[in-house]
This record gives sequence, structure tokens and C-alpha cells, in this order.
Amino acid sequence: MDFIKKPVIFVLDKIVSTKGSVLFNSVFKNFPIGIVSLEFILKNDKSVKYKKTFSSEWIYRSFPKTIETSIHPKFDGLEKYSTKERFVLILKNARIAFSECYIITKKGFLIDELNPLMGRFTSKIFYQNKIPALKKIKGKLGVISNNDNYFHWMFETIPRLLSIRKLKLKPDFYLIGSDKKFKRESIQKIGIKESQIISPNKDMHILADTLIVPSFPINSGNPTDSVCRFLRDSFLKSPSKEFLKKYERIYILRGDVKKRKVSNEDEIFEYLSKKGFTKVALDNLSIEDQAKIFNSAKVIVAPHGAALSNLVFAKKGAK
Repeated sequence: MDFIKKPVIFVLDKIVSTKGSVLFNSVFKNFPIGIVSLEFILKNDKSVKYKKTFSSEWIYRSFPKTIETSIHPKFDGLEKYSTKERFVLILKNARIAFSECYIITKKGFLIDELNPLMGRFTSKIFYQNKIPALKKIKGKLGVISNNDNYFHWMFETIPRLLSIRKLKLKPDFYLIGSDKKFKRESIQKIGIKESQIISPNKDMHILADTLIVPSFPINSGNPTDSVCRFLRDSFLKSPSKEFLKKYERIYILRGDVKKRKVSNEDEIFEYLSKKGFTKVALDNLSIEDQAKIFNSAKVIVAPHGAALSNLVFAKKGAK
């Protein structure tokens, strides 16, 4: 149905994006004028400064072993992959809106490379009915952003701090989600004080003296060595002998989810238990304990899901 869906989305996106045009500004006050490239912004807006933090990196992988007759298209072409250059933007008198953390420049533009919901023809901010009331904040606000998915949080959200720290910037406050247990734990581990946290929400519309906005640290699904090291350094502690013995062979339960449940999980685990596997539910465990469990394992069996983010903590040679 994509051949119908995509043209419909394209037309709807073009219609709603007129909310930011000059013609409708009196009705749709404070909406962005439109979404433009970073190149356009840097050429036309002196209130935005660009600071490079990390060069592009090559990622090399071997193809996965499979019982299928061909490699899945998701893996094809990823044997050698180049990430994008990473950077920090420093914006004067810029706004940030809604729980998705849409950045609106002083001149009223969204920047495509920082759009949190990329992949559309325009930004979903234009589907809102109105922009919330503006709140002004004095000082420097570091934008780490928000994401409820464990993988995207661990690999794409909190590692944005790497770029801020590389430039030795010191925001007065951080815009970062803190509404879930794993978020609060990770914020504490990476050294952000509770008094510095501003948690994004659906009614947010902030004007800051200075926004410090790092780019996304990876191209989604393609973690770099620096991000993997950051996560291991932040969360991994050596597991005890008890962990090493108990979690040598593990089967990861899919957990409390609505999608992609394993229909014959009891049958699968009955087979695996005879081979010394331990059943593991990660839902209520701390990130530190999840890291130690994966670091203890020599063999890991699991259905696809965000829990496999913890493979970053596994020892080299784990299967």
C-alpha cells in the first residue's frame, strides 16, 4: 500500500506546513516558517554557530550467519558503512517546542539534520493545532532530547553528551527525559545533576539565551566505537562470580510488549533449559544489572527487540 500511502502523506505534509508561512502567521502564531538544511542555516543565520566534534567513521561488519537462502535486505549494503560527521550547534535566542524537542531558530526555521522525526517530507510539528505558551530561560540549555525506546535512548540520546563534553561546554541546564526508571538511572550515571534537568513535555515551548544542540551521535542502527565505549564506561561493572556462573547461557524473554511476541516460547525454553540456559526477564532490572548479565554470557539466545541493545556489554567471542 506504500504506493498510495506515500503520495497521501506528501500532500498532507505540504498542506499543513503552510501554517508557518507569512500568509497564515496571524492565525498560526509561532509556528516555524519551514524546514531547511543545515547548510542553508549556516549561510543565512549568524545566530547559529557550528562546532565540529567527531569526524565521520567507517564501520566494518561481516555478514550474519543464517539458515535463509539470502541475506535480509536490512543487512545488505552494511558490510562497509560510513557515519556522518558529528557537531554541536550553538544557537542564540532559539526556541524548542513539544516533547519531541523541535528546535526553532531565531529566524523561525527548523533544521532538517536536527529534526527528531526525520523521514517525512516535512516535520510533524505542523500537525499540532497550536504552539504552547512561551517560557523564557536564562542561561545555556543543553539539548539531549527524549526517547522512550531503550535502544534509541542508549545509543542515540544520551551519547549526545559526548559532543558537549568534547568541546568542554558547560550548560546550566539539560533538556532530557526523566519520566522512566532507566532514564533516571542513566542520567545519574552520566553525571547530570537533578537540579539541572528540564524534562520535555507536550506543553513545552522554551526560549533560551543559548541552546547547545549536539547532532545525533550515530546514524540509526549503526553504533560507532566511541558510542559503544561511552556506554561500557558509563554502565558496565565487572560481574561477580555468582553472575558469571548463573548467566553463562541466557534466553532473553521478549517482556511486557504488544508486538512480536514469541508464540511458542514455552516450547523453545523447554528445549534450551536442557542445554543449561537461564531464562532472563529484563523489564525491571537496572541498566547496571542488565550490563553485568550480558557481560557474563557466553551464549545469548533472544528474539529481536530493544533488549539486544545490551549486546554492547557482551564479552568478545560471545555467541
